[in-house]
Amino acid sequence: MIQFLQHVPLWVYGVFLFLVAAGVSQLRDRSVSARRAVLMPLAMMLWSASKLVTSPQTASTAGLAWGLALGFSLLICLLAGYPRGIAMEASGRSLRMSGSALPLVLMMLVFVVRFVATALAIRQPQLAASAPFASGFGLVYGLISGIFFARAIGVLRVVWRERRTASLSSQQA
Repeated sequence: MIQFLQHVPLWVYGVFLFLVAAGVSQLRDRSVSARRAVLMPLAMMLWSASKLVTSPQTASTAGLAWGLALGFSLLICLLAGYPRGIAMEASGRSLRMSGSALPLVLMMLVFVVRFVATALAIRQPQLAASAPFASGFGLVYGLISGIFFARAIGVLRVVWRERRTASLSSQQA
């Protein structure tokens, strides 16, 4: 295992450290711009989806699994009222977000799943080109992506609701 880790490119460790820092920053209550609050989950969603196109033979199978899993987890999250703890600050320029360990866990999960998928693809290319491999990883990536997408939708809902309220208030004045 140590020998394997010695051959991992240095930039992979940098990505890992960046994700840890980004996730740890979300453990505590914080104030963030709406743009950043939407872009981070969408970026993570796209990063997980980008791994699906490693093999042209399995891209459609993996994409279908990803899409179905994304839809399922998005629906579950929205029905459960996720995310909670997001409110527009009085200034109207930033969002107040409650701290949560979930973003850190999800970021680490995406990293680990991508790392394992890549390591398996390098060590056993025939496995990586198989439909079950692609579908399995597509499902995992899709489930995680659905949660990230639900978070972005939750942020946008707060922003749109605040803008609608502000617009109605200005029309009545």
